[in-house]
Amino acid sequence: MPDFEVYTDRDQCDRFGVSYRDRDATLVVAASTLLASKDYDESHRAFLSPLGADTIVLTRTPDLSPGWWRVTKRVPSLLGW
Repeated sequence: MPDFEVYTDRDQCDRFGVSYRDRDATLVVAASTLLASKDYDESHRAFLSPLGADTIVLTRTPDLSPGWWRVTKRVPSLLGW
């Protein structure tokens, strides 16, 4: 899984039940769900779209600003799409 950082705004964080600011936080979500939750720019769409229904684990570490996450794991969907 390549290093990629994803931004979530406050509304998305509320929707997914995670903190916008906490430094040590984790978000687990299907890539397609995350993509559908915001009008992302081309780089985000290019990264997230091919992942489809795969689950991604995003981690916020002390070096990241509020709302930013590093994709740390991908779990392939059992649906095959």
